[in-house]
Amino acid sequence: MATAWLQNRGYQVQPGSRIHDRYHYLAGRDADRARDVMDAFLDDDVDGILCVRGGFGTGRLVDLLDYDAIAAHPKPLIGFS
Repeated sequence: MATAWLQNRGYQVQPGSRIHDRYHYLAGRDADRARDVMDAFLDDDVDGILCVRGGFGTGRLVDLLDYDAIAAHPKPLIGFS
């Protein structure tokens, strides 16, 4: 639903490769979710990152991200909780 809503407003949407993963109450394992975030930051075709789910498990990713790589490929990261 969110994808169609954004596309109807002219945005190009590229969901993460692990969008349908599940692990207990989370949307996949921590390392896999962090890899999806990093993949989006490193993809030059991605202009911004929109997380459409809550942020309860976000803190679990903090130590798994490559902040030097993120700084080299800055873009907006928007989340909801």
